[in-house]
Amino acid sequence: MSPCNAGDMSAIARLEHSSDVGEEPGSNAGHAGRPDRPDRSSEKFRKIIDTAGNGIVAMNSDLKIVLFNKAAEKIFDYTSDEMVGRPITEIIPCWQCEVCDGPGFGCFDRWRQNVVGQKKRFCVPRKDGGKSFVEFQVSCIEVEGEKMLTAAIHDITESEAVKRMLEENTEQLILANQELEEASKLKSEFLANASHELRTPLNSILGFLGLILDGLCESKEEETEFIQNALESSKHLLQLINDILDISKIEAGKMSLDLEEIKPEKIFNDIYILAHVQAQQKGLKLDFKLPEDQSVNIHADYNKLKQILVNLVGNSIKFTERGSVTVSADPHPEKGYVTFRVRDTGIGVSAEKMKKLFKKFVQGDGSMTRKYGGTGLGLTITKNLVELMGGIIWMESDGEDKGSTVYFTVPIFSAEDLLFEANRPKVLPEEISESEKTLILVVEDNPSIRSIIVEVLARQGFNTLSADTADDAVAIARKFHPAVITLDFGLLAREHAVLRDGWDIVKVLKGDNTTKDIKFIIISGYDEPIRERIQEEDFDIEPEFLAKPFGAEALIEKVNHLLFAPVGS
Repeated sequence: MSPCNAGDMSAIARLEHSSDVGEEPGSNAGHAGRPDRPDRSSEKFRKIIDTAGNGIVAMNSDLKIVLFNKAAEKIFDYTSDEMVGRPITEIIPCWQCEVCDGPGFGCFDRWRQNVVGQKKRFCVPRKDGGKSFVEFQVSCIEVEGEKMLTAAIHDITESEAVKRMLEENTEQLILANQELEEASKLKSEFLANASHELRTPLNSILGFLGLILDGLCESKEEETEFIQNALESSKHLLQLINDILDISKIEAGKMSLDLEEIKPEKIFNDIYILAHVQAQQKGLKLDFKLPEDQSVNIHADYNKLKQILVNLVGNSIKFTERGSVTVSADPHPEKGYVTFRVRDTGIGVSAEKMKKLFKKFVQGDGSMTRKYGGTGLGLTITKNLVELMGGIIWMESDGEDKGSTVYFTVPIFSAEDLLFEANRPKVLPEEISESEKTLILVVEDNPSIRSIIVEVLARQGFNTLSADTADDAVAIARKFHPAVITLDFGLLAREHAVLRDGWDIVKVLKGDNTTKDIKFIIISGYDEPIRERIQEEDFDIEPEFLAKPFGAEALIEKVNHLLFAPVGS
């Protein structure tokens, strides 16, 4: 126990007496027979206390406040008149101080035992509803036979904020370092696996061809078998090399598209020819389900679409020991896309592994790669190809050993697509008058939809510019600063493109102070995944969404809401 210090603290004593509950400040109640000089001393003492940089609060033996200086007023946002005579527990709850259960008999002694002489840090409530971080140091004094407590209070809110910011930054650096270590580990595993995967078919080719050239075949049939094995190994080697080259092209922005009208029946027939032997060898049922409405065709790059399906069907067969692999296509004409689905009864995927499967060099884990083979690039390439053609891809699974389903979308072909050139040159005005009406940038790679949007906006008196790639959209936005951008997230990327899609547009423009206030209308047939990603990646964007197909009234309503809605609506 720290003893109370006796001293010449009559000023505090007088302040205490003059601040008893029920007394008016400045009155002489309780001071009968005393001269005026002590009151003048009290006032002088209060002025001195009020100049202190730290908050000072004095409490009597009932833990009621008898002094509350200017610095304390600033810390707690209460005035001295509001706090004098009230229990200290109103601003420092007993539970927070870990002293006692509440004010009452013995509370003062427990404060003196547990708090006096120690520095304690608390988060305390303010009158304005906020909070301050403070450091207390409490002393015990004895004035004219009565024990009192005085607390020197240091506001550490700013330093605590800096400390927390440093802690958060440290945590972020630790996470970033862990991600780098994970990426380095994955790359090392990839190089080891790729080296093994490339050598295996190459050794087979060399071995079988060596046996043939050395005349070690016992029959013509065996020679044919060796040649067939060498051919299959060559195809496998070529696929591995193509995977590595494809991911390099995609990252360098050199992957180009040749869009055309595609019938689902034709692409399914080609995939069946390529995959049915592999399925039969494993005793799996390979089933293709055409859409009921076979008049709906796809707008895509045929070879890229085939590569996507070959990768997905091949994966399903690879990771399925028994059961079936089913491929289907479901058109959604009202939304403008076809959903492909590849479902299997294979090993399934846990929720944790599913998050990583579309990342480079990842194949569930290292043991999977060793057991099933491959570079771990197939799904990454597939994802990039789907997005390159304006679609999205995702996976669902009930867990390990419960099968899995991969979905991806591809735009529906429209007869209007034949009427326009996909990459026609644009002529942009050099200047736009300040007096002209609101400018809207239309970003859409489908020329027919782009023309419709421009026409609708123009008839409503809006000025418009248009772009069909992410690079063009950002360049135009930076030059002309449109008020609103109508944006199709799934854009086609030209060869050597720096920016690839709508996500890149949002990130670049929101990260630039000169364009961060531009508002967005996202035009899409599948807005839910976009909403989820905006939330996950914490984009500073609150866009309007417009589902395909849409009417002119719906478009204008969205534009007017962004431009003219009251703040906070």
